[in-house]
Amino acid sequence: MSNLLQQFVWIALLQGRPQDLPVGQTAVLVAIAMNVVTYVLAVASLRSVPSSLVLALTDLALSALCLYAAVAVVNKAPRFQQAFTGLAGGTAVLNLAAAPILWLNALSASPAIGITDIVIILWGLAIIAHVLRHTLEVKPWISVGLAFGFYVVVLNLMAITGVIGEASDGNSVDQQMSINQSVTVDWLSKA
Repeated sequence: MSNLLQQFVWIALLQGRPQDLPVGQTAVLVAIAMNVVTYVLAVASLRSVPSSLVLALTDLALSALCLYAAVAVVNKAPRFQQAFTGLAGGTAVLNLAAAPILWLNALSASPAIGITDIVIILWGLAIIAHVLRHTLEVKPWISVGLAFGFYVVVLNLMAITGVIGEASDGNSVDQQMSINQSVTVDWLSKA
């Protein structure tokens, strides 16, 4: 188990590769569980726990769907399980690192997006690009473009399904969430 957790940290630091993860249900279930728990921990500063759970599960499901579509299009579907495990595990590490920042941001008087929020978003995009680069065997610049597209598609699908929007305290989730998961269409339109 500690080896698997260490591999998730390496993926989050853009050093590990998803194909180095063990194949099997145990690894993917650990990654999913870690992702959901850390996502809820990070986002619960802005939403209720049940709402955070719905958001986490929806984001994870839509990310899995987009990732599966990507590997299927390039005939690398057998790599899906390890890629999804790497993506879920790597972003779980990001969520854990982002949680204190998001909780502090929720306590601040200003709802504006800050430098730390941008760093979290960029780190999340980097993890997605890293996983896609190794899984799809594409050049780094292509994986960055794919990661941005992946991110925008997931955010738009989350907006369409209505799981993202205003938080219960009036602060926009769009201005505070961590990536996987993260900033929404509203923030992108302001940028």
